[in-house]
Amino acid sequence: MKKMLILVAMMAFTLALAASCGGKDAKKGPTYPACETSAHCADHNQVCMNGNCVDCMKDKDCKGKCAECKNNTCQKAPGCCKSDKDCAADEMCIVRKGVKGFCKKK
Repeated sequence: MKKMLILVAMMAFTLALAASCGGKDAKKGPTYPACETSAHCADHNQVCMNGNCVDCMKDKDCKGKCAECKNNTCQKAPGCCKSDKDCAADEMCIVRKGVKGFCKKK
């Protein structure tokens, strides 16, 4: 009986150890910021690149008309505007449907 209890305890320990190996949740994948697919980064609004979650790989990964992807980080595109407030005092924002706005001298 004592040998059986020891065997069951060892099996339970082995299963617990195997489940915790690799920092992986069987349902969710690797522990953030590690990833195997972009689905593993979705909770953080990011994409998977070379095993790590990053903001972007392409401009379309960034949200908003004035956002662009530089070094895997979403940034405001230089000279891009949404309204005149985004431009210098002597400039106005030119916005066309479906295109990034740009500042132009008045």
